[in-house]
Amino acid sequence: MKSLIHSFSVLILFSIFQISVYSQCGCGGAAIGGITPVGGTSNLGLLKKHNFRANIFYSYSYGKDYYHNDIPIPPGEIRYFSSNYLDILLGYGVTEKLTIDANIGYFLDKTQDFYYAKYSDNGFSQAIIYAKYNVLRSRANEIELTLGLGGKIPLGAAKDSVPQHIQPTTGAFGVAFQAFLHKGYEDFGLHFILLSRFDYNAANKNDYQYGMSFVNSIFVTKSLFDIFTFIFEFRTETRLRDAQKGELNKDSGGTMLSITPQLNYSFRNINISLLSDYPIYKFLFGNQLSKDYLIGINFTWQINLEN
Repeated sequence: MKSLIHSFSVLILFSIFQISVYSQCGCGGAAIGGITPVGGTSNLGLLKKHNFRANIFYSYSYGKDYYHNDIPIPPGEIRYFSSNYLDILLGYGVTEKLTIDANIGYFLDKTQDFYYAKYSDNGFSQAIIYAKYNVLRSRANEIELTLGLGGKIPLGAAKDSVPQHIQPTTGAFGVAFQAFLHKGYEDFGLHFILLSRFDYNAANKNDYQYGMSFVNSIFVTKSLFDIFTFIFEFRTETRLRDAQKGELNKDSGGTMLSITPQLNYSFRNINISLLSDYPIYKFLFGNQLSKDYLIGINFTWQINLEN
């Protein structure tokens, strides 16, 4: 039972990671702090052979605070931003060493309030196809090292009629690379995970290119009463500046440190998880509106198709 709970909690704890690979500010073209907000294909190591997993994640993000480097500054032209985001992830264990994941993200809305007017948009963000291959695994020592490579496909083109940072999609193709390292202590119900990811986006049709991002997360998970798992994440996110027609945007890019506590409930092959995400340190280039918090709920279902 503990092993099953852990396999689900590993999925849940990475839900927030996907939001962390895009931008520091709530104005990012595809996300608040993530190429695709919470949920997505960076989620975990491997599925067992012939196992199928479906994951649905909803998140709400909000921000109103401005920063210049690591200094809070008076409000700018945007009063606040918010977003409601839905993500669907499907995964399949092709072999014991190879897992294929695919996800689609959809913004129910992305909103920016400019005091004098409020702008909103909605629609699909992007699809990501990810192949993950295990390069090291020891069940006796509870160690796993898995590497992944993915392609990002925009589900729509960049628009001329809507500001870039309100649009639900980057409108650009991209690639992502991840490394997943897990060390477990099953007898104590304790697990440690290190997850790193690099993202690159090409320029869209408006010649806007989002900066490369680097995200590193450390997770600690602890089983509680057999049916609950507490998860704590500490994450660093760094993104380089965006560029418009080859010219760097001085009000983009930077580094954020965040914490994400989560609580997961397991029942048979279904899991439900609640989480919240809070930045604890921000260093943003130029003057930027930043994320204040994110809350989310995650549903996961997994079965063995051989049974």
